[in-house]
Amino acid sequence: MTATVSGNTATSVTKNADGTLTVTKEFTTDKRKIESVAAPTVPENNTFTAYYGYDGYDTTPISGTNTELGKTATVTFEGTTSPTTEDMAVTWTIESDGGVYDKTPEAENTFRWTIPESALTNYNAADCQGYDISTGNITGTITVKNKAATPVAITGTDSSIVYTGATVDVSQYFSIDNNAGAATYTLVTGTNGGTGEGTLSDTTLTVTHTGTFKIKVSTAANGIFAAGEKTVTLTVDNGTILYTATDYSTTYDGQPHSISVSVTNPEGTDVTYSTDGVTYGSDNPSFSNEGTHTVYYRITKDNYTTVEASKTVTINKKPVTITAQEQDIVWGNDINQSLYTVSEDGLITGDSIKEITLTPSTTARTENGTISVSGVKIENAAGADVTANYDITMVNGNLKITHDAALAPERIEASKTKTTYTAGDTLNMDDLAVTAYYADGYSESVQDYTTNVSAIDMSANGDKILTVSYTKNGVTKTKDITIKVNAALASYKIISGADSEWKQNTDETITIIGNGEFSKFESVKVDGSIIDAKNYTAKEGSTIIILKADYLKTLSVGTHSFEIVWADGSAVTSFKVSKNTSDNEGSKDNNGNKNNSNDNPNSNLAAVPDDKKTNGSDSGNNADDSLQITAPQTDDHSHPMLWVTLLAASLAGLLALLSVRRKKDEE
Repeated sequence: MTATVSGNTATSVTKNADGTLTVTKEFTTDKRKIESVAAPTVPENNTFTAYYGYDGYDTTPISGTNTELGKTATVTFEGTTSPTTEDMAVTWTIESDGGVYDKTPEAENTFRWTIPESALTNYNAADCQGYDISTGNITGTITVKNKAATPVAITGTDSSIVYTGATVDVSQYFSIDNNAGAATYTLVTGTNGGTGEGTLSDTTLTVTHTGTFKIKVSTAANGIFAAGEKTVTLTVDNGTILYTATDYSTTYDGQPHSISVSVTNPEGTDVTYSTDGVTYGSDNPSFSNEGTHTVYYRITKDNYTTVEASKTVTINKKPVTITAQEQDIVWGNDINQSLYTVSEDGLITGDSIKEITLTPSTTARTENGTISVSGVKIENAAGADVTANYDITMVNGNLKITHDAALAPERIEASKTKTTYTAGDTLNMDDLAVTAYYADGYSESVQDYTTNVSAIDMSANGDKILTVSYTKNGVTKTKDITIKVNAALASYKIISGADSEWKQNTDETITIIGNGEFSKFESVKVDGSIIDAKNYTAKEGSTIIILKADYLKTLSVGTHSFEIVWADGSAVTSFKVSKNTSDNEGSKDNNGNKNNSNDNPNSNLAAVPDDKKTNGSDSGNNADDSLQITAPQTDDHSHPMLWVTLLAASLAGLLALLSVRRKKDEE
C-alpha cells in the first residue's frame, strides 16, 4: 500500500489497529518556520496581585519565585506538521524608567519578554511578529499595574463637648491604623463646614465661637498602605458658668443689704442686676427697709450659657414692745401722753418715736382701767417714716382714776327699811341709809345728814314726808321719803278650829272660824302663802273657813300654819295632817274637829293656844291674850254666849290699845 504526502510518496504507511493509517514522509528542509508567537501570561487585568520591592516581598516581579509573569511564550510553526506549537522559555527585563522598577502601588511598569536567539537556532523566525533582526530574538513588551495599596482603617466619632476656654486636641476623636502614613488635620470650611468659629493648628483647635466644627484627618500613603481620610463633627456647646449666688436675710438694722453673686469660673464674666427683670445694670441693688426684695441677676460671657436667676434680700421687722406706764389720776384730768416705755434694744440707733397716742379705757372713776397704745410713728435720723420696719407689740398700762374730793354731790339717795307705821308709833331713824353721788361716778354712804323727823306728827294716820338733807363743799342736796302711818290694826283671833287635825285618806274637811267681820275678809294663807279660793269655802259668821278635802289631800304629813287675812288684820293658828292608822275616827265630828258634840260648826267652841292669839301686827295691844274666848255664832243659829264673849274680847283689846298709846305719849 502506498500513500502520498503533498504529492510526495510516503516513506511508509502503517495500518493501525483501529483501522487508521499512519503515513510517514521524510522531507529535507533548511529550518522550520515560526509564523507567530503568543506573549507570556500576565496577571488578570494587567494588575499584579502581590506587592514587590517592599520588606517581606520579592524585589521585583521578575525576580525570585514570582509566577505572576509567564515563564514561556508559545510559538506557532508553519504547516501542519506536528508539533504545530511550542512553548519557549522567555527572559524578562524592566523596560521603563531606565530599568528601575517603580514599586509604588498602582504604578505602571513596562516589562520586556524575550525568546533569545539561542532558542531559535533551528527555527526561522524572520517573518514572526516581534522578531528583532538585530539581535535575532523574538521580543515584546507589556505594561502591568502594581497592586493597589491596602486601605488603612481610620475611624472617628461625632462628639460633643462643653466649652471651657481651653484648646481642644482633635486627634482624640480619631482612631488611625498604625500602618497609615502621617496624619494631617484640617478644618472643613465653607458651605460644607460647621457653624462654629476657630482655628486649627496641627491637632490643636482654638474655639473663638462655639458651634459645630467639621474636622478632617488625612493620612499619607505608607508603602503598600494607601492614603486615608475621615471627617467627624465636633459640637462645642456653650460652657457652664460656675458661680455662687446667696440670699440675704436679716432683721431691720437701718443698714443697706444686698444679695451676693460670686463667679468661680471662668474669669472675665459680666454680672448685671435688675429689680424688675427687664432693665439690668452693673450696680447690685441694696435695701434697708423690711420686706422680701427680689434681685434678678444675669451672668454673661462669650461661648458660655448666660445665667439668669434671682435671689432675695429679706429684712424682717424688728420686734419692739411699747408699754403704757401705770397712771393714777384724779377724775376729770387727762392722762400724760409721754408716760410709756420702749423695750430694751427696741429701736435702732437713730430711730425714735415721733408720734404716739395713749388712750384711757374710760374717763370714769376706776380702780382697774387700762391705757392702750396706738398711733405709733417712728422716724429715722433723716426724718423718714420707718414705722413699717418694726413689729410693734403694744402693751396696755394700768389706769386708776380716783374721786375728786373737791366735788359737791350731784344728788343723794335715801332709803328706809320701815316706811309703814301705825298711828302712835315712834318714827325711828336707825334703819335710814343715805348715799351721796358725785359727777365722777363716785358714791359714798354718809352719816352727817339731817332730817325733819322732829316735825312729823306720828299720832295721826296718813302719808308723812321725811326730808333728808346732806351738805358738802357748799352744796346741799335733799331727798324725800314717804312715810305711811296707818290707823291701829284690829286684834283678831281664831275662835274655833284652832290646832285641828286631819287624817289622810278621808273626805273630811277642816273648819276654822275667825272673829273678824266677813266684809273685811281678803284671803287665806297656808304655810305663809295665799291659797287659791277654790281650795276652801268662806262664809259669814263671823268669818268661817272650810278647807276642802281635795286640798288637804295635797298636803304632806305634819303641822301647817294657817292664817285668815282681813283688810285690817289677821288671825293665825295651825292644823295637823296625820296618817290614818284606823278606820274609826272616834269622837271627831263630820268636819274633823276635836271635842265637838254636834254637826253644826257654829255651835262649837275652840281653845286658842296662847302663841296663836295674836294677829301678827306690832301693836301689842291685846291685854287679855291668855284668856280662852268662846265666839258667838253669827249665822241663822245665833248663840248669845258667843256674842257676849266677842264683845268682851273687843273691849279688852280697846283698853289695851289705849294703854299703849298713853305710854308712848308719856315717852
